[in-house]
Amino acid sequence: MQFHLYDYEIRHGDVHQWNKCSSTPFLKRGQLDAFQDIYDPTGYSSLIDLFPVKAQPRTCGEMDSIFTKVAVHSDGLNYHGSYREFALLDARQPFDSSIMYVAVKSPQMGPTDVVLTAYGPCGNVCKPHCRDLMGGYKHCDGSIKLTNRGPKGYGEDYGDAVRMLWNAPGPDHLPTINESDIFLHFVCD
Repeated sequence: MQFHLYDYEIRHGDVHQWNKCSSTPFLKRGQLDAFQDIYDPTGYSSLIDLFPVKAQPRTCGEMDSIFTKVAVHSDGLNYHGSYREFALLDARQPFDSSIMYVAVKSPQMGPTDVVLTAYGPCGNVCKPHCRDLMGGYKHCDGSIKLTNRGPKGYGEDYGDAVRMLWNAPGPDHLPTINESDIFLHFVCD
């Protein structure tokens, strides 16, 4: 999953006290029935090395469909507030991802400490990976600190967060994503 922070809903207080950051949930699928599942990655020599251990068959009822839902929560560590967002992912594919915009408290009045947590459809906790100084990703605990100093990794509102994440030069141009603006990925397997 990819996350981008943006403003929280007005019903939770002043909209200017909330910002959005982006995050990406990635789904790494398990095995269904290798004899009937054309999408089973262990049935293809070019993919099998990415799935070295035979995954346990899925038992969760929600995993029996084409799409699966991943939930992402933001919970304030130095403020009272939380937010929940959802992404739909194609459960048939070996890997799938989505971009999400998750609300956190604005750091304009002081630093914001927040933990982001993702859950798969059966309640399993997804593994967070944060951007490191070299531009790659490493396992982390999902907690982040936002300040009003640059570089700013959040949008002032939803529109600002979308524009930060996407290069969209105009209505007749193909938008491209700014991968470097995604700080947090979740792997759900």
